[in-house]
Amino acid sequence: LWNAAAGGFLPVVEYMHREGVALIGVTARVAMETAAKYYHLDIFKYVHRNCTDMTTDDWDGVLLRAVDYRRFDMMCYLEQSGLDLKDSKHLLDDYKSRCAIWQKTVRMDPPNGLYKYDPRLFKKAVFEFVLPMLQHEGYKGTQAHIMAFQTAGLFQSKDRVLQYLQKWGSAGKQPLHDVICMIHLPTEGNANMKDWGDAALKFGPAMARLARFANKVPSPIKSADGKSWSLHATRAECAKFAFNRAAEHPALAQLCMTHFVDEKNFEKALTLVQHSTPLIKNIPDIVIDGATFDMPSGRFYRLPSDDIRGLFLGELTDCCQSIGAAGKDCAEYGYTSPDGGFYVLENAKGEVLGQTFAWRGDNGGLCFDTLETLGQRVSADQWQKILKCCAEELDTRKDHTVQRLTVGLGGDTPKELTSIFEAAVEGISPLNYTGYSESQQQVVVWQAKKQAQGI
Repeated sequence: LWNAAAGGFLPVVEYMHREGVALIGVTARVAMETAAKYYHLDIFKYVHRNCTDMTTDDWDGVLLRAVDYRRFDMMCYLEQSGLDLKDSKHLLDDYKSRCAIWQKTVRMDPPNGLYKYDPRLFKKAVFEFVLPMLQHEGYKGTQAHIMAFQTAGLFQSKDRVLQYLQKWGSAGKQPLHDVICMIHLPTEGNANMKDWGDAALKFGPAMARLARFANKVPSPIKSADGKSWSLHATRAECAKFAFNRAAEHPALAQLCMTHFVDEKNFEKALTLVQHSTPLIKNIPDIVIDGATFDMPSGRFYRLPSDDIRGLFLGELTDCCQSIGAAGKDCAEYGYTSPDGGFYVLENAKGEVLGQTFAWRGDNGGLCFDTLETLGQRVSADQWQKILKCCAEELDTRKDHTVQRLTVGLGGDTPKELTSIFEAAVEGISPLNYTGYSESQQQVVVWQAKKQAQGI
């Protein structure tokens, strides 16, 4: 019975009831709750009309599920049937008032899940065009309705939705979802969605995700020549509204907004930045030209001590080394301590493709905690070449106090390094740091006077 209720098979429910399945007590309650969860109002009504001995507790459970899933049509039905909605009545009253706005604006009740959204952005034909595509990709109910609403509101026509998908989508199980899931339109304001849709067509998801600020930035920012849109300028303008204290550090606000950092962790990062001064690092200022590791015009170098990207390198390389994540200790220590820092690997466009949290340890040691990589953008062979160049730098330069360089084997550090470098019998321990680390096992890349195997 419950499976039939979940699947929406009313004839099956009716047949089972006729054949003797009693719609009583917990059986009826769970059937109604299941129908509520999966939007099957017809089954919800049938079970209600034919149940015989549901208790007060059973009805409370049914109402609770209807409220949890925001099934206002079912709450309306229960109220019309004489059930006391108790503390939930204000929710239904709010829903009815919003329905009145939808009726006045587009002459229909809002589709499930959309009652809080601005009906002025509702494009029925486009919504009904997008919805089956999402359902085909496996999205149903409120989730599909919201994504279809957002997409229709931004692009305004079927043709523009298809243009966006063809230009920015890629083959896979969910090509449409993957390029629209970041669209979140504001619930109020007077945005120029034609302009925002044009800009999203030009710049793809990177611009589409900024449309959530359209109530503050009615149109994307134009490029310098005024002929097109500027993603960089639009992102900078939207960042002003991303956090309550964004104006105190616009660059940090833009970085955090781009990588979906929440208000709480923006505040933490802002405090660190405002209470820190540029440090003289005890980490060698090594710079390696990308030509030496098969990345022309790229480079591997120590990040400046006041570079705010150090607080969120995990967001750039898809690991936990960011304020607010599991590796927050690494980010904070590397930014605020003279004995900690970061080396990054950038391509010709200045994009960070790899990085390592570095720290000074006992007995003159320097450790690259892990070698973190964005996807598969840096190979094990390239990391080996970078480490070889680091060893050569340390061996020939005399402006440092490093006696030993090791690499931790956790995180994304290529396991191939264990066959190239000797395992550290006793690894380096960090100075004045006891936080998160993935260097419990280390290999020796270089040591003063006697180099490790493989160099």
